[in-house]
Amino acid sequence: MTRDTFVRMMMVFDNEIKVQHKLNVALENSPFEYSIELPNMHQIMIDYIKGYFNLSEEQLYNMFDLAFMETNDNRLDNSEVYANLYDNFFDENINKINEVVSLELFVDIMNRIDEYHKFDNKLYNIISKRYKDFDLIDYSLESEIVNALEEDFNDEDNQWISYFMYELDMLKNFKLGDIVFEGVNIDVSTWYKAYDFLLDRMNE
Repeated sequence: MTRDTFVRMMMVFDNEIKVQHKLNVALENSPFEYSIELPNMHQIMIDYIKGYFNLSEEQLYNMFDLAFMETNDNRLDNSEVYANLYDNFFDENINKINEVVSLELFVDIMNRIDEYHKFDNKLYNIISKRYKDFDLIDYSLESEIVNALEEDFNDEDNQWISYFMYELDMLKNFKLGDIVFEGVNIDVSTWYKAYDFLLDRMNE
């Protein structure tokens, strides 16, 4: 994950909070019953950053606190704060940073993003009846997470991750024969297999 990608990711962080707040207000005032827990894209992002920089949750939030204290003290704008935060993460764990996220974290991220999409579909009808033109989910933070993952796997040009997520609907529409290399059908029917495929493409 590059410094610029990290800064962009953090700059949309606050916007996602506003979207979730709007959604919570809408649900509280809805005449319809619902029993769906809001999947948290913030936490997906936090877990990705923790995994990438190999930081504990306590380390991560301590560094966030210090960064925003610096904002107040020096009147830095947010982009400068996030750029400094990225540098601090590197300084803290320079020898422990992972080139790519672990298999377990990658699969977890993809499964939770899938749940986020399902949430959108399930609640859209409820919210849209009360709030016309309501944008239920803001995908800008998701987009930045995907961009960061594509950088990790050197996938910016081929964009296999985006293909798996959006063209194949989170791999649900994958069929053997969709991906062929040198006459061999490649199986990416699960995120575990997709991860191995991405690693293989990195090493070519």
